Amino acid sequence: MNYKIYSLSAIIFLLVFWSCNSNRLKVDISEIDEEVEIVRFEQKLFSLSEKDTLQAITNLSNEYPEYFDLFTYKVIQIGGLGDDYFLEDFKLFLSDTMILDIKNSVEQEFSEFQVIEEQLISLFKHYKYHFPDKEVPTVFTHISGFNQSVVTAENIIGVSLDKYLGKDCEFYKLL
Repeated sequence: MNYKIYSLSAIIFLLVFWSCNSNRLKVDISEIDEEVEIVRFEQKLFSLSEKDTLQAITNLSNEYPEYFDLFTYKVIQIGGLGDDYFLEDFKLFLSDTMILDIKNSVEQEFSEFQVIEEQLISLFKHYKYHFPDKEVPTVFTHISGFNQSVVTAENIIGVSLDKYLGKDCEFYKLL
């Protein structure tokens, strides 16, 4: 009986010791060459001007068809290219003074985006290590007008940078 208690104690000690020293995030990801696509959609979006034609907007839609529709239908909720007031609402979004102020704050806050990109690449390499059969999603950044923090679709993650401007952001007090 004493032997069983000693064996059980030894097993529990080994399990606790092993679990305390085992960090599943400390894995070798150096061999993972997974490409991580990060699209600064807000930069592409605001490179369009209020004077751009429907063709320029259609070109952006054709470049990122799944994400463009996700953004216009679900994030800023103005519908799609075929809707009656889409072009007018799209241009209003791009020229709205509050949205432009938010855009400037986002540009300031995320001026050193390279650090975030490196963290995202590391994150998705770890993801690929643990889930080798899964596809790595494309990450899109955008300005939502404080609507959605994160949106997802099949192999897409959209992040509203305006929702991550820091606790002292003046806009948050207005909300």
